[in-house]
Amino acid sequence: QQHRAAKTGAGQMVLGPEGAAFGAAAAAAGAEDGSVVAAGRRTIESVSAADTIMDALDVAAHEQESEQEYQAAVRAAQQSAAAAATGKKAAAAVPKRPPSNPLMLGLSADAYVLRSVSSVRANDLEQALLLLPFGDALRLLQWICGWLRQGSQVGADMV
Repeated sequence: QQHRAAKTGAGQMVLGPEGAAFGAAAAAAGAEDGSVVAAGRRTIESVSAADTIMDALDVAAHEQESEQEYQAAVRAAQQSAAAAATGKKAAAAVPKRPPSNPLMLGLSADAYVLRSVSSVRANDLEQALLLLPFGDALRLLQWICGWLRQGSQVGADMV
């Protein structure tokens, strides 16, 4: 059952049973008030898939950040040890590697993100990608570029 909206300057806007606008009249009406109608339809699965991808991007970014901090601490300890060898100052202890996030299941950051993206059903992947915030979409594109450079089985895993 469809409901009709009030007549606008661009014509009538047809609303479906869930209140979604359809047709050229809806696009014209959306252009007038500055709103944007999302392409496709949101489903619980696609929203859940987008959340899964965003969570994987966040976990991987945190893991990379802690690895970079560890590497910087190791370099500082090595420089301190080299200075101590020449007798200038005392050597610093080599730091312990921080424990990896158990959510990553022992995978590297890129393998974890690839696993999360490839776990999304193909039917929901396009809509899930459309639901990603712009910043997360850019981070995902950086991962995809890395996977293509490495020759990861992106095509086989993503389909």
